[in-house]
Amino acid sequence: MTTTQLGPSYYQAACFYAKRGNQERANALCDEGIQTLLEVNVTDGIEALFFEKAIIQDDPQKQFELLKQADYYAKQNKNLPLKALIREKLTSN
Repeated sequence: MTTTQLGPSYYQAACFYAKRGNQERANALCDEGIQTLLEVNVTDGIEALFFEKAIIQDDPQKQFELLKQADYYAKQNKNLPLKALIREKLTSN
């Protein structure tokens, strides 16, 4: 696995668990993925991990902060479709 595949792999795994109702495991995978990407100095895909982590949050303040981080990385990585989705979530809160 290359470093560019790390973000999408963690994201897919987190989504798998979130869809099955295991938010705790999904949250842990998002945390692990974010930490791993930051350690290897790769930001590709990190915006999706912050977004998924935000979506599964119960606390509106934590969700807002995570969406802001996702927005920052989506802009940096030029992920315009996700950036639009993040903006939608930020304005609906």
